[in-house]
Amino acid sequence: RQYPTFQQYYPHSNSQLVMRERDQAIIERDQAIMKRDLAMRERDQAQEKQRELMRERDEAIKERDRVFQQATKECDRILKEWDKTKMELEILKEKHSRCKEFWIVPRRHVTVLEKSLGDGAWGNVREGKFKGQQVAVKCVHEAIFSKQTMQRVYREICTMSQVY
Repeated sequence: RQYPTFQQYYPHSNSQLVMRERDQAIIERDQAIMKRDLAMRERDQAQEKQRELMRERDEAIKERDRVFQQATKECDRILKEWDKTKMELEILKEKHSRCKEFWIVPRRHVTVLEKSLGDGAWGNVREGKFKGQQVAVKCVHEAIFSKQTMQRVYREICTMSQVY
């Protein structure tokens, strides 16, 4: 940067001392301007860094919100599925309880005939009569007759009753 000299400002003065003082004042003023410019550049850099950090923070917040919304949707889907499964379970429990009640028939109401329809691990199936209708009667082997075996038989009969 070129600054006018003292003589250019004051062409009629020949005093060396005045010129040196004026030159020194100009140098000091230039140094002050350079310091101010440096401080302003540093401030601008600090502000730009702060803006960059704020942009990064905003992006992180957006990503967190996106992940949160996605997780919320997934939780809602799982809860709906859970509710549906719970409802289906209740329906099955009710069907099962009705099934047990419906298929348990007192022995005195059934006439078991001699004709065998098949044998299995739990017993044999024979032809019978119930209220005038021809039916299949499952006879469990006495050797394996227990509460647990009867529960399995009930479950099997209930399952078979659902087949059309």
